[in-house]
Amino acid sequence: MTERLQESLGTAKWGLMYMKEKKMANTVYAGRYANASINSEVRIYNNRLRREKIVKRQRRILALIVGVILGIIIMLVSTLVLHAQSDDAAIDYKYYTQVEVKSGDSLWSYAGEYAAEDHYKDYNSYISEVRSINHMAEDEDVQAGTTIILPYYSPEFK
Repeated sequence: MTERLQESLGTAKWGLMYMKEKKMANTVYAGRYANASINSEVRIYNNRLRREKIVKRQRRILALIVGVILGIIIMLVSTLVLHAQSDDAAIDYKYYTQVEVKSGDSLWSYAGEYAAEDHYKDYNSYISEVRSINHMAEDEDVQAGTTIILPYYSPEFK
């Protein structure tokens, strides 16, 4: 630390005086010295130390902010990668078919035939979609001889 002072201020005398004063108190105030040039040098040195502390603190805060931003980016990218479909996964396409209702058929029987387990949570959700597509009321059932549209999924692109 003494070499650093000598290089910055150019005198060995200054280094010795500073070290003696530093032993007496942590902070050197300009009013303690009679010599004005020494007072200003001490003030300049103390200001430089304070600025260095401020710069170090700012660098730590900047590093923390950059780290948090990088962490968020890594989490987002990993989430997107994990939820992305792999190339090996089969892609199902949604299609619609028109069916003429026969005697004895119900929406439940069509749900058992056309509803895919991996696309509908249960038969009720499939039946709800069929009713929505065909503009049917909740309590309305299909009548023999009518034509309805049914959704279904297929891995084949048509």
